[in-house]
Amino acid sequence: MILSWVILFMGPRIDPGNPLIQALNQITDPILLPLRQIIPTFGGLDLSPMIAIFLLYIILEAVQSLA
Repeated sequence: MILSWVILFMGPRIDPGNPLIQALNQITDPILLPLRQIIPTFGGLDLSPMIAIFLLYIILEAVQSLA
């Protein structure tokens, strides 16, 4: 979940049943779940969103260089 960092700082005030949070999970899970199988968490911190952003940036740069 991309909000894992926000939840880490805000605590239990975020409702996982909130429709906005569920929609964000449906959008981001296809990208993040495969990364989470490869990348371990560090002290409970999920680094997969940061790595996903980095990989998407590399793909964007590669596509732009081909165009």
